[in-house]
Amino acid sequence: MLRPLTCLVAAGLLATAAMARAAEPFEVNVANGPSAGGQSLTALVDSLLAGDGDFASVGGRSSYSASLSYLGIEDAILVSSSGSGRSVTVTIPSTGYARTFTGTDADDVAAQVQTWLTESGSAELSRFQAAVNARSRVALLDGNPRSTAALLARGAMLRYGSDPSIGGAGLSPPSAAAPPGPRTATSLEVADWRAFALRLDAWDQHLRTEGLDGLRASGGTLTLGGHFSDRVGLSVAFTGQLRHAAGARFYDVGGELAVPLVPVAHPAGSPWRWTLTPFLQAGFGLSIDAAAGGLLVGGGVVQRLGLRVRSVELGYATELAFYGGVPLTQVRGYDFDTRVRRLVVAHSVGAAWRVHRAVVLDAGVGTTRLAVDDAAVPRWFTPTVGLGFRAGERLRARVAWQADLAPGYTSHGVALELNLLAGPEG
Repeated sequence: MLRPLTCLVAAGLLATAAMARAAEPFEVNVANGPSAGGQSLTALVDSLLAGDGDFASVGGRSSYSASLSYLGIEDAILVSSSGSGRSVTVTIPSTGYARTFTGTDADDVAAQVQTWLTESGSAELSRFQAAVNARSRVALLDGNPRSTAALLARGAMLRYGSDPSIGGAGLSPPSAAAPPGPRTATSLEVADWRAFALRLDAWDQHLRTEGLDGLRASGGTLTLGGHFSDRVGLSVAFTGQLRHAAGARFYDVGGELAVPLVPVAHPAGSPWRWTLTPFLQAGFGLSIDAAAGGLLVGGGVVQRLGLRVRSVELGYATELAFYGGVPLTQVRGYDFDTRVRRLVVAHSVGAAWRVHRAVVLDAGVGTTRLAVDDAAVPRWFTPTVGLGFRAGERLRARVAWQADLAPGYTSHGVALELNLLAGPEG
């Protein structure tokens, strides 16, 4: 009786230990030696090479070998040491790179490796990060639904395509946007820059993926828009996001310039609406904990076709965007030779139903595909359900549940949207 119970308890302890290890974004395993995880890659590597902290027993060895797990990727980097730490070889299997560092003692070699991680090895580490984008579902710059590239593309699609308000920050021309009945904040004409529309988006998402726990993404976007005419508008947006990957922090910031257009004039009262929005964007992602970062620039176009049938509006939107990397030097002491080539193709369908004069219920689903370079999450679906409220003629709010669903990756959370039209009516 005791033996099966003992085996069950032992299995439970081993499973608990495995889950605890999986929760760490970075982990070092020394062959026939200690294992330790942490939230900072550079601190963990420095502790290993210096032979202190969790790796104090390694410091007395004449030689050892170790493997590093990076954001859920096992054996992402291999380290072998000889001569009591005076010679260390670093190997990156995914890129085929290997380099040997030699010095007067272990501390000297550790300092050389740290310099390589932050500056001199930027070109090789950028190739490593490209491999991370293809394998890790929580990579910083690319390859997953909450990466820097996806943040930029997702924002443009929301504002000019999938948003059930069909005008985002009041950018839809009144001739196309005005529904039958009372005029709303998003259908008031913005005649010139004496009037403008201000929009705030905020979100909080909890992520789940294999091998890592404690994943979260929170952020917000501020958009300012206005019209030059009934068919040409201008929009400027600024966005920011903070991601937690099992304790490691990732920061994203970005900016956007867009020109919403109505290619074909619609007669007043027409149930159809077609908008075409070209945009330019730049975004910066940084994680000191992961020794990763980079600058992305790019742009694309979003088109949306809407049809209003009584109190229901149906919409179909598509997006095509491309982003490329730009090298950066001396960002918090780091150099980043960004290597990203990403084509984003997205589609969305949705419906909004005005259940009351001031209440709108909406639902939709989108799909996003990452093309050109390999991606850890190459495609995902984004269902959403929202409830909108109007207060007066100028203020509109919406709260929504949204998710990203893909094999081995899910996220669920809430989103809040506020629209305010300021200035004189058109």
